[in-house]
Amino acid sequence: MQYLIFGMLFIFGAIEQAQAQVDVSKLSVYKAAEHEYTNYEASSGVSKISGNTLFKEGREGNTFYHVDSQGITFKRQYPKSYFVEPTNTVVEYELSDDGKKLLSIEKTNEVAKIWQINTDFSLELLSEISFNKTPEELTFVDFDFQDGHYILYGQREDGTFVRTVFAWDQANNSFSQHSRLTFNNQNSSHNLAFHNYPEQGLMVAISPETLYLYQEGTREFELKQELAFEFTSHNRIATQLDTINNRLLVHYWSETIMLELDENNSVTAASSHPHQNLFGLNIRVGDIHPTAERLIAQDINCLYTLSLNDANTYTATELDCSPEVTNISDISDISADGDKLLMPGQGLSVADISNINDIKKITRPQEQGRIKSPGYHHVNLPLGEHSSLNYNGTLLTHSHLTPEHGQTFVSDSPLESPLTPECRYRCKAWLTLGKEVVALHNDQFTRYSVSSEEETLSTLRGNLTLSDSGSLGIWFKAIALNETEFMLTDGSSLSVFTKTQTGFVHKFTQNINIEFDYYGYTDVDFLYHNNQLHLFDRDNKQLVRYNYTGDELAYDIAIPFGPLDSGDIFDRNLATYMLNDRLIVETQRGYQYINAVKIFKIENNTLIEEASLPGTLIAQPYALSDTQMVLLADQGDNKVFVFDASVDEPLIEIGDYNGYEGSYLPKDQLLHFYGQGSVFIGEALEPLSDTLDITTLQGVEAEFDLNEIFNASLQGKLTFSAENLPPGLTLSEQGIMHFDGTELYDTTIAIDVMDSHQRTSTFSVLNSYVSGPQAIDSLLIEVTQNESHTVDLKTLVTDALAVAVNGVAGEMTLSESTLTITFAEPGAYQLPFSAVNVHGAIATHVLHFDVSEQIIDQGDDSDAEKNPDNGEQDNGNEDNHTGDSETKTDENTTSSTGNTSSTTNAAKSEGGSGGSMAWLLMAMVLLLPVRNRARQVR
Repeated sequence: MQYLIFGMLFIFGAIEQAQAQVDVSKLSVYKAAEHEYTNYEASSGVSKISGNTLFKEGREGNTFYHVDSQGITFKRQYPKSYFVEPTNTVVEYELSDDGKKLLSIEKTNEVAKIWQINTDFSLELLSEISFNKTPEELTFVDFDFQDGHYILYGQREDGTFVRTVFAWDQANNSFSQHSRLTFNNQNSSHNLAFHNYPEQGLMVAISPETLYLYQEGTREFELKQELAFEFTSHNRIATQLDTINNRLLVHYWSETIMLELDENNSVTAASSHPHQNLFGLNIRVGDIHPTAERLIAQDINCLYTLSLNDANTYTATELDCSPEVTNISDISDISADGDKLLMPGQGLSVADISNINDIKKITRPQEQGRIKSPGYHHVNLPLGEHSSLNYNGTLLTHSHLTPEHGQTFVSDSPLESPLTPECRYRCKAWLTLGKEVVALHNDQFTRYSVSSEEETLSTLRGNLTLSDSGSLGIWFKAIALNETEFMLTDGSSLSVFTKTQTGFVHKFTQNINIEFDYYGYTDVDFLYHNNQLHLFDRDNKQLVRYNYTGDELAYDIAIPFGPLDSGDIFDRNLATYMLNDRLIVETQRGYQYINAVKIFKIENNTLIEEASLPGTLIAQPYALSDTQMVLLADQGDNKVFVFDASVDEPLIEIGDYNGYEGSYLPKDQLLHFYGQGSVFIGEALEPLSDTLDITTLQGVEAEFDLNEIFNASLQGKLTFSAENLPPGLTLSEQGIMHFDGTELYDTTIAIDVMDSHQRTSTFSVLNSYVSGPQAIDSLLIEVTQNESHTVDLKTLVTDALAVAVNGVAGEMTLSESTLTITFAEPGAYQLPFSAVNVHGAIATHVLHFDVSEQIIDQGDDSDAEKNPDNGEQDNGNEDNHTGDSETKTDENTTSSTGNTSSTTNAAKSEGGSGGSMAWLLMAMVLLLPVRNRARQVR
């Protein structure tokens, strides 16, 4: 599935960089830092309270708290592997009455473990017991876990039912069979729902038409009552035993059935009442909670006690109706002494009713005062040089990233994000721009930054406005384009904003067509990589590519899914990523939902599968080099693979990282798993080579990340410097070498590097410069109206490997480098075209056409459409006859270079290069020598 992140966006900045190849055989995986406690609070599971102990089960582990009048204090956490292996085994938990012991039951393994909870909340295993050694073959029917009783239902071949109950003897630290009783019922097992009250020796069985009340005997159940009722959904009926007044209450549609029991648990009377009449409240059976001394009820406004009155109905007495007590979740558990009501919700809430006349509410916001839960539903973004910012929907948390301690807590504060009527759940996003984190909400923005010491979190707030001073309106998606720019889209248009010292300014708006639903969900994934926006369109089964030029997102091409589109109804394409010019897709195939991670390269405008990794990804892929990426996979065990596109067997297992999962921040080769710890993948900090070769090409602006010549962890922050850089090249202290595309020459540059420990290193950058094809002669062609003219564009320039037209003029076709063109109207026309040589250097030229009027009527009845192109052409000060009308070209343009061919859809976009530009880029990728110029999206 697509991991839809409400209110958040994981952004790895799109910076073109040259990355040194890593020797995978020397890579290893180890835990560089691990938090003392791993947080599991955000995951759902059972919550228990007894004595002063609060236990909360999470998806990956369990948490213990101490509860008293002063508050709820976090004490200890344990991964699920501490209790059971493998960790996907279902486990049931129960606290002892005094809160000093814990029972864990492994359902699949049929093993019970009893743990001592020490005063420091460390756990000591007291006993481990295997159970359910049945003496006969039974067909499994149902099970239940209730108040420390594990209840199994089976059925013999003759139809007799067998109920086996295993009970926890808290005093003797044992878990053994409590009872094994048989009973007969003419209904089939799927038409019976069971409700158990083992302490009272009662069992209720409900069929669609009958309620059966059984009482335990010596070897079998005794049927005490059989009452006819017409239950609409027999398996969704709730029952509750009022132990104070010896009444069995059964939820029955809009009414409650009340069965009065005598001292032998036989039914002496049965009556049915509307809920309101029976309780005096608009509540149901599930809202009633018996304790040792009283019957507690809860509605949306108050807590009550219920007592039986002379009319044989209940009278509700208010306990507390104050918002701080009642504005909480439903009661999930009651302590054995009946003094504490546990109500977990967005945080933890306990109502102390030990003094019935003075009820206290004890609360703790979820995960306050510490590193927050890992997971895809939490914002976790890099900030500054060695910080991160996390938002879990309640608390905004600033943390540090260090190699010694991993991700460590600095500060947190509550952050409300109110819904606005016009936006509701839309118009929200978090993203990284450079060293800042930006929160967007409707037309408001908040920029978060840190001080030089990164101890203080600073904010800058303001509003987004369009350049015409118009209102922004509703938007659905925000995407960072680089360190200073981001885009917003509402589905019909996109707007790009750029960062200034005081906020953001609107740069441009253009049309786009993407379908979002009311809540802002879409079947399109937005994948920004290397100045290209890819739209993974599940509805139309295509990967649509746009090129970001700085002034527009120009449509490039739509690539069909091909091998991703099997057409099988069970097949799903889940999370998607774009990295190292590869498309990574999590897939789920067949009715058995077999998971695999597919890696595709894009060649000839076609998706070509390069590798398939069984399992699922539990974190985003991370680039090691231009051709290598780390894949953190769940295959039952969590394993680390490197995908290396340069070798025949590209998937290489390098280690495991069991216990770590969820969102992470990559800092060099150190991966900080939020709330859990840090994994280091790589070698020691040293240059991989004495020389880094780069190639600069005319007309191709590029950035090279010199950090990639190091396998560097956070054990050192690297500072780069160089003297006497040639014109056109600049180097930042962070190691980003920028080339502006202007004329240069071959040169060798000495680079000095220093880390935070004042260690130094030197290596050389060897730059090879390649100029692009140049024009041979005049680029003016004279033609006559309605007459076809053919020209080989490669003959117009020197050493051209491939050419591409960057627009549309007249009625034209392009076959390889041969252009055939006809003009319906006389005038002056211009057609920009680009030429690339074998090295990839690009020069752009303009072909001029002087079209004279046709003198002789040749009766051309061609019905081909000859509407002018609506794209803008670079014609200097001349008038262009194409105007703003639409030009339709052939739906498919076929081009080829050598043995490589491709078919692309012609584009209809302003100034777009259409399929021809896509053909040029394809030719560059296929025919250029292999060199490290792929850029990593981070």
